Amino acid sequence: MKAIVVSQYGGPEVLKYVDHPKPTPSPNQLLIQVKAIGVNPVDTYKRAGTYANSPKLPFIPGGSDAAGIIVEIGSNLSSSSFRLNQRVFTTGSVSGTYAEYMICESSDVYPLPDNITFEEGAGLWVPYGTAFRAMKIKGAVKNGQIVLVHGASGGVGTGCVQMGKQNGAWVIGTASSEEGRKLVKQLGAEAVFDHRKEGYVEEILALEKVRENGGVDLVIEMLGNVNLEKDLKMVARNGRIVVVGNRGRIEINPRDIMSKECIITGVMLALDSVQEKEETVAWLQDGFAKGQLKPTAGKLFKIQDSDKAHIEVIEGTATGKVIITV
Repeated sequence: MKAIVVSQYGGPEVLKYVDHPKPTPSPNQLLIQVKAIGVNPVDTYKRAGTYANSPKLPFIPGGSDAAGIIVEIGSNLSSSSFRLNQRVFTTGSVSGTYAEYMICESSDVYPLPDNITFEEGAGLWVPYGTAFRAMKIKGAVKNGQIVLVHGASGGVGTGCVQMGKQNGAWVIGTASSEEGRKLVKQLGAEAVFDHRKEGYVEEILALEKVRENGGVDLVIEMLGNVNLEKDLKMVARNGRIVVVGNRGRIEINPRDIMSKECIITGVMLALDSVQEKEETVAWLQDGFAKGQLKPTAGKLFKIQDSDKAHIEVIEGTATGKVIITV
């Protein structure tokens, strides 16, 4: 089979499209023919060798998001609900997703709804799983609250906007591109701002609903090292700031936390319990069945161009989830 293999840590150029042995599943595993792959920022950190748990060399990148077809079922799973040629999405991979075929544990494979394409299905777990963890488990979003999604046009951000609307929240989004702001507005945000524009914080605080509330009740933050100080200016008393993403350090004044008596917490999807994962998947399946959730596949790249996909994730202004097609 063909696969992307990383034989040395480094920049996007170390992603090599090569021949690689086709993996063989154990009795408790499934072999998936990969149709689409979701690209996550953590993929770029592992490729560079800067992640705390970067894989040992050589390795096939991608540990979670993909969609495809079941082509082989482990002998111990013959009585399960899985069937050959079944369309599925994944929440984990044993062998790596950047390949024509991959092995998955049965607990990481779920049916892909008929109304969801492979490209959309490859953007389900990390974006929507993180959105659920940020909004519901850590953010405790409630009906009528004001929610600010700081960086709302990406994969996780679009999931947060949709979940906010689903829970009756009044959602504000920010995005750096006109295309991104248009998407966030289409998803139901009440107001959308350019977070690269000088004075946008004051514009948000000047919104009548925000002004009367004394700020926003919940902030979902995608780049904490840039925006956390601004978030503290916008959050209401007893509000919450949930940090989803971060790429560096930031200095803040703890008195800003004290004066609001707010809570700052972080999110890491990998820390979800079995019960939390089941709760998240149940929410996903229910939301898709009712048409309340719609994954937003962003730019598409062929697997041979995985290096360009990595550049887009880190340096681009992608809307929705960056997807690699196989």
